Amino acid sequence: MDGLASAEVARRFGYSPGAFRVLCHAFRRGDPPEFFATARPGRRDQPKKSRAHEQIVALRKRNYSVYEISQALKDQGTPLSATAVREVLAADGFAPLPRRLDEERRTDRAQCTSGRQCRRLRARPA
Repeated sequence: MDGLASAEVARRFGYSPGAFRVLCHAFRRGDPPEFFATARPGRRDQPKKSRAHEQIVALRKRNYSVYEISQALKDQGTPLSATAVREVLAADGFAPLPRRLDEERRTDRAQCTSGRQCRRLRARPA
């Protein structure tokens, strides 16, 4: 590669000319960039999600929405956000449920003690 213009060398290796100049500068200073970054130590698991995984899958198989699953987990003492439930389901290959009409949404009559609570349960997006 000696004797070639830096722009030509950059093009051959898939770099922009500016990025290649920065790499050359770093190598000349004796401060090469880290091409293969090492993994940082630390926790890789998510205990709340792991603990609720089987319940989440079982409820989805019963056609519960992420919001309904999140509420059911909260009622069982394992609060997990709808976003976390969605992430667990996506990791397991579950597609999002199609949007439901208000009439199709679940309302747990045992939990509804007043009309206001029941309206709030039905008003949740699916």
